[in-house]
Amino acid sequence: MPLFGLLLITVLIFHHKTIGYPKHLFVIAFIVFCRLAFDHVALPLKALTSSSAPNEAYADNIHKIIGDEAPLYLFTQESLRRHIQTPFKFYETASFLEMSRKKVVSRTDQCELPGYYIFNRQNLEGRKPLYEFTISKVNLALVRID
Repeated sequence: MPLFGLLLITVLIFHHKTIGYPKHLFVIAFIVFCRLAFDHVALPLKALTSSSAPNEAYADNIHKIIGDEAPLYLFTQESLRRHIQTPFKFYETASFLEMSRKKVVSRTDQCELPGYYIFNRQNLEGRKPLYEFTISKVNLALVRID
């Protein structure tokens, strides 16, 4: 950041001391330096503090556990319009998982197929969770079923 500040001050000094056509180049350089400073300071801060940062972290942790090939299911026995067992914000985490794994997270209401399942903690029925996380005050857990 101090380097960008020094460059901006230098550009402004040269802009003030020049006459004619080169003066316009310093204006363009000033805009480019401001954009570079924004890209290197504001955008990383926004990525860390955005509302989707926790969901992306959950997706990364789940992806590290299950890898790319294992099937992943969301276990829920409610309709698509209700979001009591599974909060609507979970679908943001699911979209990050789908982008990183290149596989769709399927909804299911039965645990017949082997693979990884995401359950509401209330529906675990004695299963041991591999990873636990909370979205919108709803506790969820990742479980492997063979």
